[in-house]
Amino acid sequence: MSEPLHRMNPTTRFADCVEHYAQFRPDYPERAIDLMLEGMGFPSMLTVADIGSGTGILSRQLAERGALVVAVEPNESMRRACFAHERIIPHDATAEQTGLNDGSVDLITCAQAFHWFDPERALPEFRRIIRGLGRLAIIWNTRDTDDPVTAGYTAAIRKASQSHPAESRMDQARAFEQSPLFTDLQEHEIPHVQRLTLDGLIGRARSASYCPKQGPLLDTLIEELTELHAAHADADGCVQMRYMTRLFILSPAFE
Repeated sequence: MSEPLHRMNPTTRFADCVEHYAQFRPDYPERAIDLMLEGMGFPSMLTVADIGSGTGILSRQLAERGALVVAVEPNESMRRACFAHERIIPHDATAEQTGLNDGSVDLITCAQAFHWFDPERALPEFRRIIRGLGRLAIIWNTRDTDDPVTAGYTAAIRKASQSHPAESRMDQARAFEQSPLFTDLQEHEIPHVQRLTLDGLIGRARSASYCPKQGPLLDTLIEELTELHAAHADADGCVQMRYMTRLFILSPAFE
């Protein structure tokens, strides 16, 4: 069995791919944001802890709805690249020790991040900081490999990363389903599309922490992505990466 992802330097491993991450990672479907906020009242009255917020992709989308977002991110480089917004407060902390007050947030979000947390420590921390009628929302953009461009990209990045375990983290990261601390699991799947130029397609790959930084594996990856782009680009010079956005919403359990 491979080592758990939370032991693979999760707080520092993205430091050298921040620029690519901020530019080329996809956002999340507006329908997913609707579902996160549904039934919670006016967004401007909500406090959100976006845990493992990275460069603030989801934080920005929530702030633009009016929520006050505490963007919890331990990686200094990622935190400095967080979208500047009057409703976003960058916060230096981890999922396992947020430093937030008991019962201080209405919504906890984890976007493309939960697989890097230690669930045995993070889930009790989430339960501590969430208000009784609050909500936990965990979301991933998972690649739709029924699409030829996305399948080609997936094959190329898996080969380049030598099948790093983070590349298939969804199968290993659903500890929240078994936790007695959260209940009433709702699961949603929402199609999502990202249009990318050749630079964007390569940048999307280089935003992954497991993408090689130099050498023959990177050279081969760039060559394969260039060929993939040439075979599928539209008249505007773009290809489409297709995702199935998977959203999990849970409520805190009461004793």
